[in-house]
Amino acid sequence: MLAIIGVLSVGGIAGYSKAMEMYKINKTVSEYNYLIAGLLEHLDSQRTKGYTYNQVLDALNLIPQSWKRNADSFLDNLGNRVNVFSFDNSNNIRIDIYLGGIAEASGGSRSAPGFNHRVCTALIRQLIQPLHATTSDFAFYRSNGTYESFAGDSSCRPQVKCLSQMTLSEIETECKTCLKNEQACALVLDF
Repeated sequence: MLAIIGVLSVGGIAGYSKAMEMYKINKTVSEYNYLIAGLLEHLDSQRTKGYTYNQVLDALNLIPQSWKRNADSFLDNLGNRVNVFSFDNSNNIRIDIYLGGIAEASGGSRSAPGFNHRVCTALIRQLIQPLHATTSDFAFYRSNGTYESFAGDSSCRPQVKCLSQMTLSEIETECKTCLKNEQACALVLDF
């Protein structure tokens, strides 16, 4: 009898743990949606070449309270590093989300100690893919120099991978290429 209760308790704890993880992921996706919606609302007035948007985002009260400032970037409540800036050579605004943060590894390589596969897939499926009509480009960069790019609707053509047509299988494949102890990965959105 005690063995059955013990098994049920372990199962209950595991279920609770998974539910809490999904709650935190969904909360983070919601916080990113708030940030991006506010940024898009002010997009045209904020296009400046070679500019970091930390002070603007703070002034517009778009940074969630659970996020922490980290030099020229922010850390979301799951430990992902977030940079918002414009390019030197264009007026595009870019959001970089370094999944699991970035740590320097031996030999000069980078790793993502806090990488979580579920966070990766949720951010792409629930945050990035629904922005296909707004974003000009989405890319999944890896610290080994490789990347996959998906065009937003404005640049979508038959020869180009399109964000709106990205499949769950492609999302899973991209997220599986980022192993937390071997390389760092970033989700990159251009507006």
